[in-house]
Amino acid sequence: IPVYNASCYIRECLDSIISSKTNIEIICINDGSTDNSLDIIENYRKKDQRIRIFSQTNQGLSSARNKGIELSLSDYLIFIDADDYITTNAITLLTSFVRKNCFDIVLFNFSAHEPIEESYEIEIESTNKTRILEGVLSMEISTSVCYCIISKKIFIENRIKFPPKKYYEDAFTLHKITHYSKSPCKIKNTFYFYRTTPGSITNSTDINKVDDLFLSIDVIYKYIESKNYPEYSYLAEGRFCIFINSILKNINQDWFNSDLLKYFLHKTINACKKYRINISIIYTFFYTTFKLNLNYFEILSKTFGRF
Repeated sequence: IPVYNASCYIRECLDSIISSKTNIEIICINDGSTDNSLDIIENYRKKDQRIRIFSQTNQGLSSARNKGIELSLSDYLIFIDADDYITTNAITLLTSFVRKNCFDIVLFNFSAHEPIEESYEIEIESTNKTRILEGVLSMEISTSVCYCIISKKIFIENRIKFPPKKYYEDAFTLHKITHYSKSPCKIKNTFYFYRTTPGSITNSTDINKVDDLFLSIDVIYKYIESKNYPEYSYLAEGRFCIFINSILKNINQDWFNSDLLKYFLHKTINACKKYRINISIIYTFFYTTFKLNLNYFEILSKTFGRF
């Protein structure tokens, strides 16, 4: 659990985990919190000796996760963000399931809006690695590692680490984990509740996030090229469209008073040229977003008109 200024949510997160009596270690990486998050975690550790705490200067989510992997003594890993929570029986069911069936990664579902009903039996959706990898590449299956239980061996044997100081760090990583998996499984169960907070990475946009978004797309295209999977190009195009649409959904009024929107627009156009993506699909996303703002719709029309 990477923890940075999560005092409003960390209790609910920890409560959902410690309710499981399974023999686990709960590693909290205090990533330079300036609120009382560390005090809260330390109080929980007094009640539950399974909790381990490591504090570091603020280095970001990827660094905190990498440190957690390094410190872990367990065979399997579950990543949980400090402002989210899981169902109370998730860990018990998942750990039993992976050990019984010898899966090295199990991908499950999440909810961002509705309360989660507890599952009492695992429902398998697929164990076909090709199908699961296709789902991750296209984002039909979420790219977040928070919605998985993963064998630590995959990280260690293949030297997989989360990229430091990058946004969308999961988009750089989960396809690698799935690629190196020998026995993956996708299940139908929902175990994870994702909370959207005002300052969350996925709920705001700046120039660094725009750059990292396009870099993560480039990583996928290079992966497809390096593995000689030309038939997967359409999956990367689908991912590209999902990312563009998600950024546009987070546009706020500040965008209309800065150069960020123009920057994003031109990055998008250049990416479409580079990856030979159908420009009409992207135009539709922008049109839907900008049609009520005549100034930017004019810029949009001129830019796409030059393409």
